[in-house]
Amino acid sequence: MVSLKEGLNRSCSTIVVRISVKIQELDELVVQAASRKLHKPSTFARKMPNAAQFLALFQDLVFLTNGYISIHLVRVDERSGNLIILAGEEIEIEINTNGRRTIR
Repeated sequence: MVSLKEGLNRSCSTIVVRISVKIQELDELVVQAASRKLHKPSTFARKMPNAAQFLALFQDLVFLTNGYISIHLVRVDERSGNLIILAGEEIEIEINTNGRRTIR
């Protein structure tokens, strides 16, 4: 028998994989559109995290909320493309485009 915790972990893993695949597909569409010069990527597409950032974001949000730490802000820095998370009293996490974290 599968325990409830194992079942939830499998479900979460499946969801993360599916969402990561969709984000990669979106990244590919934006790159194709830009390379064909059909139009500039929309403001919405430029503000979306890439697949590596999304996976790191999901892991960080699960970790923070499991510790009952409130999330105040999640935003993509338009200049650098880095993802910024502000949480708790003093936690600032920056996720670069490769998915590497800097915690301040």
